[in-house]
Amino acid sequence: FFQAEDGIRDVERSRGLGDVYKRQAQLTDCSIKYKMTMDGPEMDAMTKMMMASATTTISFQGRAARVETNMMAGMSTVAISNDDTEETVVLMNMMGRKMAMEPSKNVEDEAEKANVDIKKTGKSKEVAGYSCQELIVTPEEGEPVTLWVTEKIAPNSAGTDFSFKGVKGFPLEMTINQEGNIVKMVAQKVSTEKMDASLFSTEIPDGYKVMTEEEMMQMGGGK
Repeated sequence: FFQAEDGIRDVERSRGLGDVYKRQAQLTDCSIKYKMTMDGPEMDAMTKMMMASATTTISFQGRAARVETNMMAGMSTVAISNDDTEETVVLMNMMGRKMAMEPSKNVEDEAEKANVDIKKTGKSKEVAGYSCQELIVTPEEGEPVTLWVTEKIAPNSAGTDFSFKGVKGFPLEMTINQEGNIVKMVAQKVSTEKMDASLFSTEIPDGYKVMTEEEMMQMGGGK
């Protein structure tokens, strides 16, 4: 399933003036709660148990983004980025064992070199009260991703792994093939309630053991 560090990445920051005017009528600061499901022949019993009630909440405030994933057995991951400071931090709680990846500066913009093919299917439907269009996004390397995107939500921060270069708006439903397992995220609720700025702080809270990115990846099963 998603690695902690996958929740954050940089994307294209430069936008045209016309795009700025268009975004004024769009929702920028908000919180989106998704229900996650995962199915596939490679899933073990432990993963199935953890994913049984998994949710991901993606929140935006100004140029900051927060991605929080909660699973069974008290496991959670929070990834926070700030486009202005270019800092990111990842916090993990593994059944009471708290770990943090030390804040780091984003030294390269992966999105600048990542080309994707975007295909509109012409299909539309409503997700969480928003009209969405279906897109098939295929990266140069990797499996196609099916998105249901609304143009009514356009965060000022694009620092999440769910923002795709060239896609206008934000996806409220995603279907991703991860090594033979199908991960699906469907938005259940979009909230516009004001959020405390502390939720987007990249400072590591007390009680967390600071680890390197390599150590964090090993904990998450990455290489």
